[in-house]
Amino acid sequence: KYARIKDAIPAAKRQDCWILSILWENRPRLMTYEAIGQRLEWISGSYADTPSIRSAVKRARRALETTDYPIEINNHSGMGYSLSAPEGWQAPWD
Repeated sequence: KYARIKDAIPAAKRQDCWILSILWENRPRLMTYEAIGQRLEWISGSYADTPSIRSAVKRARRALETTDYPIEINNHSGMGYSLSAPEGWQAPWD
């Protein structure tokens, strides 16, 4: 799924695509920093701490701004992130 997201959002870096993939698969559920870190560890082999997750989400938001996709990453202060998209919208990487 990473490669399909990378093709759809060229401005996104590797970790940004992984974050988007994790949030997309679990939308609209809240993903805690710990849950995202564990998933990233499973994908990449190294655990991502909260500051690196925040940085990746910030970059992913900027990358999403370069597209016309109606996706929004929602911040839940001190807990984690969730992703929202319009009902019935089909992502190009799905």
